[in-house]
Amino acid sequence: MTTATVDALGRPLRRVVRANTTAVTLNQELQFTGGEKFIVTIAGTTAAAPPSVPAVNATVADGSATLLRTK
Repeated sequence: MTTATVDALGRPLRRVVRANTTAVTLNQELQFTGGEKFIVTIAGTTAAAPPSVPAVNATVADGSATLLRTK
């Protein structure tokens, strides 16, 4: 699994794969390994393990960050 923030040409990635114990910023787009997509609504640091996946349009606490599932 990669946690790169740019592609091979140096362009920023739109969405990054969620990583454990990693700082995330407000409005950053994340994707879980199962394909679920999220937007960070409260910046913070992700937990040491992924949280349970909520329903679409629901939020979940992930460490000190809060994520909104979009898909």
